[in-house]
Amino acid sequence: MRNKKGLVKIIEAFIAIMLIVAVLSFIYVQKVHKPNQREEVIQLERIILNKIQADPQLREAVLVNDEEGNEKINSTINQFMPAEYMYTYRICEINQICSLERASSYYTENEIVSEEVSISSTLQIYSPKKIKIFVWEKE
Repeated sequence: MRNKKGLVKIIEAFIAIMLIVAVLSFIYVQKVHKPNQREEVIQLERIILNKIQADPQLREAVLVNDEEGNEKINSTINQFMPAEYMYTYRICEINQICSLERASSYYTENEIVSEEVSISSTLQIYSPKKIKIFVWEKE
């Protein structure tokens, strides 16, 4: 009879330790967040926008803002954009607020990160515009 009481106490202690470990593990997992990818996305957008700003053909594509130019811009963005992200962009007049065409919930429930750059002219064209890229994580 005495051995059974000892065994029951050991099992109770083991269960108590397991419960404590489970609760602590749960709390730890809740406190550990995914690394903030916002800064990474902002850096990516800046690289893309700098490429557009530096390339005369892409500058002209922004200033003219036609179908052929949009294909060039999309092609350039696709070269740099990782597969886990989606994007859209807008070309606006320099003094215009450049926002998404639809509510952000139309695109994603995740955070949307955006950056913009002004393109003022090429050697042949003076028609200041800005291009703004919106990037979000795929769901």
